[in-house]
Amino acid sequence: MSFNASSSSQPTKSVNEGLDSSDNIFSYLLTLTPDELNLLYGHTWTCKAVFRFLPDIAKQYVMRMLLCGSINSQQIAMDIPKKLTNLSGYLDSNGAKKGREQDQEAILQEVRDAHENAFSQLLKYRIISKTSNSDFTLNRYFQDTFRNLVTSVPSAQAPTTSHSSSHKRKEQEPETSISEENMDELEPKKKKRKKHKTKEIGAEFLQEYSKRKWENVLLYLVGTAAESEQTFSGNVNELLKYSQLIKKSDTVRITNEGFQFLLQETKVQVWKLLKHYLETSGQRNQVKNEILNFIFELGFLDVGKEYSSKDLTSTQKSLLVDFNDLGIIYLHRDKKKKIKDKYFFPTPLAKSLTVSMSTSYDLISSFGSHNSINNGYIIVETNYRVYAYTNSPLQIALLSLFIFPEYRLPNMVVGLITRSTIREALKNGISAHQILQFLRLNAHPQMRLKKPVIPDTVSDQILLWEKERNRVIKTTSVVYDKFTNVSELNATVDYARRQGALLWHSEEKMMMVCKREFHGLMKEFISSQYSR
Repeated sequence: MSFNASSSSQPTKSVNEGLDSSDNIFSYLLTLTPDELNLLYGHTWTCKAVFRFLPDIAKQYVMRMLLCGSINSQQIAMDIPKKLTNLSGYLDSNGAKKGREQDQEAILQEVRDAHENAFSQLLKYRIISKTSNSDFTLNRYFQDTFRNLVTSVPSAQAPTTSHSSSHKRKEQEPETSISEENMDELEPKKKKRKKHKTKEIGAEFLQEYSKRKWENVLLYLVGTAAESEQTFSGNVNELLKYSQLIKKSDTVRITNEGFQFLLQETKVQVWKLLKHYLETSGQRNQVKNEILNFIFELGFLDVGKEYSSKDLTSTQKSLLVDFNDLGIIYLHRDKKKKIKDKYFFPTPLAKSLTVSMSTSYDLISSFGSHNSINNGYIIVETNYRVYAYTNSPLQIALLSLFIFPEYRLPNMVVGLITRSTIREALKNGISAHQILQFLRLNAHPQMRLKKPVIPDTVSDQILLWEKERNRVIKTTSVVYDKFTNVSELNATVDYARRQGALLWHSEEKMMMVCKREFHGLMKEFISSQYSR
């Protein structure tokens, strides 16, 4: 049986869907060159994260090749079961019943597809490569790093060199005499350095902090960020401009891409900004693979625990302030409200950066532009009136993109969907489909009981308002008239049609209209055919 990198079988478990999604950190690895990826596989955290999201069968093959480095293609063929009796390792506890009820060949094909998918993933991420004799070899960089990780003794169980040497020194040193102690007392005493006390912060606080920080980024795009929260680091400001979400002149203005960005899911928004951050790393003199490795590392750290930045590289230390502004980590402030970056706390958002995209950001309370199903807050009536049970500035700002707010109550906003508000939203680059999707995703639980969720009268009218804008298409054109007879007009029309330049013609009015970019050709043709 042959294994190709182009195969597209589905993973055996939904947790592995994260590798195939186009909007996560793993998809970015596919854009790296082989040298960049090999350099990245020299880091422990990257290898751990990639291994964690491989299909189960792929993990088995990695572990089998870890010490020997390669596997024979004939051995792989033996691993794939030929009969249903060999499927005990693939079926659940009621596998026998499942085998009787389902077609045996279909089950066997499912297992073959699982093997095919496993090797497809391993080849795609260059964890293995195929040799000339069709054997498979494990990536040397991945093998060295992961083998050291698996075979090394955890540092908590092995005494450090400094600890054992100091212990021996204490045993060998003689007791200090009284006179020496008295001499020490005469020496000026050095000021003892205050020992840092390890702190812990509650997960709820960090969750609210990351939510507030990320919402502030979105509010900044909308132009309604709180005065005290408008200051981002220079890198984050440049990042928002580079991503073409805003443009700066006298004031900050959101672009068409920015409007569309606001209506996307939070998990997509976070990763899009991080991709732009990686693309611009060279401009900030940062090492791309160190940024990626730090993101992978954050996925393994405990939320609420304090971590020192002492062992971070210079690139990773420069990330701390920027990631603090994005709500990915939390940094302490001193009494003067100045950020201290000696220690940092990962937030739930940091933990979610390397989880499967099938596991939504709902695990950190689904903040941002979308709420979880149980927390929907929008009711849309057939008379185009919208009731939003929220006091979130971000959610209100998002609704204001396509509704006219009429009333503002402590915990509710009442607005109206009108032709002018929808046309304004369409002008800013938001499509009717995006508006309807936003309303469905954030619909109140009572609204979800109805089918369809959004009344047909409202959804159909929004789509019709969008089609209104597409009835007339502007095209820069040139008018040709004053033809002496119909045959001249028809000959010119035929030539223009063959060139793809014709827009309109009329024998009654003896005139024709062509696209502006073909004016040179048309002028040359008319001059050569009808010059007098």
